[in-house]
Amino acid sequence: MDNSDIADLVDEIDILIPAIMKKMEFSTLAEIFGINIDLTISQFHVLMSVIYNEGCPISTLSKSMSLSPGTMTGLVERLERKDLLIRKHDQSDRRVVTVWLTKKGVEFVSTFQKKRMEFLKIILVEMGKENRDMFISLLRTTDEIMNNLLQK
Repeated sequence: MDNSDIADLVDEIDILIPAIMKKMEFSTLAEIFGINIDLTISQFHVLMSVIYNEGCPISTLSKSMSLSPGTMTGLVERLERKDLLIRKHDQSDRRVVTVWLTKKGVEFVSTFQKKRMEFLKIILVEMGKENRDMFISLLRTTDEIMNNLLQK
């Protein structure tokens, strides 16, 4: 494979990956699913992080998302005003503030995840077993290669 072939492949990758990612973004999927809740992509990512780290301190959440504590606090405050999150002070250390989903937040995330699963199921079924297996294998291989390159 010569440099010209590689350049062509890189050009195609540079077009395909962002196009696919755009279709997988929250705003695009929310529109497809008919979910009308006024959230930014950052707010959505906070909700998705909280669902897996419920009760975690805001400081831990901000580190895991590579955001400053101030930025995270602002995002959490806006989500709290939308009744999707609630902040609680730790009983043993009042300086520690933990984040929890409200009932509305749990319902929103649950609805989104179910609809996203249906959407991805259609895509994976349409691929067929052979392409699906190859797709997953290629994603795993790509991730492994990238991990190895980044560890050097």
